[in-house]
Amino acid sequence: MDDLYIPDKKLWSKIVNQSIEIQEENICKSSIQFRPELCRYYKIQNRLTIHRLLRLALVNPRLNYKLLVMVKLGSITIKDGQCSICGCHSTDVVQHLILYCEKLSDARNSMFYGIVDVLPVQESVRFFQQDDSDIIVALLGGITDFMQSVNSDNWSNKMCCLADHIFHLYGKFKGELSEHRFNF
Repeated sequence: MDDLYIPDKKLWSKIVNQSIEIQEENICKSSIQFRPELCRYYKIQNRLTIHRLLRLALVNPRLNYKLLVMVKLGSITIKDGQCSICGCHSTDVVQHLILYCEKLSDARNSMFYGIVDVLPVQESVRFFQQDDSDIIVALLGGITDFMQSVNSDNWSNKMCCLADHIFHLYGKFKGELSEHRFNF
């Protein structure tokens, strides 16, 4: 009994907290696996921590509301429906509005030009080589395989640029979201 190691209170507290975090993340991950409409949300916010866009808002307070809109867009469930702006049917309303809706092409092209202006050439080329589901995740603040290779300054600059562009796009389609009964 004398050889039994008992960690000090701080270490014990750290071990217990890490175990609880791991268990909660595993519960969250397993529940999302059975709800495919939440897969984008999980790709954007896959850890039970403060959202990275909210941390960015602390550094850029003028973008608080715009970054919050991006967080909300990233948390909307994947839902199908018909776009009242262009009339097309889509299996993912948010992805359609940001990437495909013909009536929003000018605002979308401006956003894409902004990405090209902010990121170095090689990174912007690699950004647009991702599949559409990864592009939408990256646009809404998630970290895709490609985005893991982007340095933090370029990521921050891209997200600050995107905050303005996505907010502009959101202004054009927020009525569409309420038609699909998204509580926004």
